[in-house]
Amino acid sequence: MNLTEGKNYFENAGLLIPEVMLPKPSVDLSRWAVVACDQFTSSPDYWENLYAFVGCAPSTLRMILPEKYLNDSGRDIPAMIANCDDTMNSYLESGEVFGEPFEGIVYVRRTLPGGLVRTGFIAALDLEQYDFRPGSGSLIRATEQTVLSRIPPRAAIRSNAPLELPHALVLVDDRNFALDSLFERATESLKPRYSFELNAGGGFIEGFEIKDANVFKQVAGILGNLAHDSVNGRFIYAVGDGNHSFAAAKAHWEHLKENGASPDHPARFMLCEIENVNSPGIVFEPIHRLLKNASAELIEDLVFAHFEDKVSISEYDADEAPEFPENQADVPYHTIRVITKEKSFDLFIDKSAYPLAAGAVQEFLDTYFDAQKIDYIHGIDELVKTVDTIENSAGFLLPRPEKSDLFSTVERGEVLPRKTFSMGDAETKRYYLEARKIL
Repeated sequence: MNLTEGKNYFENAGLLIPEVMLPKPSVDLSRWAVVACDQFTSSPDYWENLYAFVGCAPSTLRMILPEKYLNDSGRDIPAMIANCDDTMNSYLESGEVFGEPFEGIVYVRRTLPGGLVRTGFIAALDLEQYDFRPGSGSLIRATEQTVLSRIPPRAAIRSNAPLELPHALVLVDDRNFALDSLFERATESLKPRYSFELNAGGGFIEGFEIKDANVFKQVAGILGNLAHDSVNGRFIYAVGDGNHSFAAAKAHWEHLKENGASPDHPARFMLCEIENVNSPGIVFEPIHRLLKNASAELIEDLVFAHFEDKVSISEYDADEAPEFPENQADVPYHTIRVITKEKSFDLFIDKSAYPLAAGAVQEFLDTYFDAQKIDYIHGIDELVKTVDTIENSAGFLLPRPEKSDLFSTVERGEVLPRKTFSMGDAETKRYYLEARKIL
């Protein structure tokens, strides 16, 4: 496909330099930016407190649909989606919210609550070069299993939206930190376009506008040089967070193509933040499991029935779960802690039979329980609090996965079980800030 002449598109890297939209200086960014919509799905208070904090101020909160509400039978989801679209249109038409769009990259430097610094840059990737299917050979690949049933509702959210707001974090394997070196040089004489404290414990963030065409070419060149020439095709990008957002955007783009959309239609691309997997600011955290309506006794009985001689159990006598130990490579079993109000106990599952802790737990839960009873929780404290809040629930506390294995797994054309890892805990997820027109 040929794009419109003059576009800053680099096919070899699947990269488009986008038209970025940011709020005007009069907008309160502490209320504008909110955390990714797929966080705090079992927290009864987080989103309600956030709505109260934002009040009537312009906010990305009014342009997204928190996933907490997707399975709420008491909510009119089509009406909520329509309200998001109406808000986007009103913000665009009023002229009071968004500043003038600019063609460029935003270099993001974020200090996380624990003090680590995570850097990345905002750009758009070509959905023609994305495929979530294992072994696809695409330039942009999923890292985890994609749940097909999750795509249609997310594609519906995108279908009539005039804007996209990214929370996807895409990883590259930049072992020499060439991109960071380039961006630090490019921004050393620039003032941040934004610099503020994120709400709800998200840390501090600043972003720099880069509009230099020479920098764009250098970025594309570095990305092209990072390509892994795997047995099933060349690839650069591994979607770390937001794969279902990518899958939904891809489904929407395919629908538009079938209906005659031109190759340079803006919905062909997806805005995201691209980060270096080797950065010390990126820490892989496990995504814990929450099981509803199941007693500790039932779980123990089913665990023995399912894993048979591949598991042993040891009761853990404590009021609440402590910081979970690292998964030790030289130990022949995974340790998974199960916490309930009744009691806590550790599962020791044979690694030779189940290579991944998340895969073993997910297989067990999927075998015996409906999907509606299973939720996915980021952070130990959040899991403990949720178990304490929801009656007759159980938390499965998983060990931290190894991020060093990620690119070799994707290079082989494989994907991890769904919800295997998270790039940080819930508070450190990407906050919505930048926007881009997709109509």
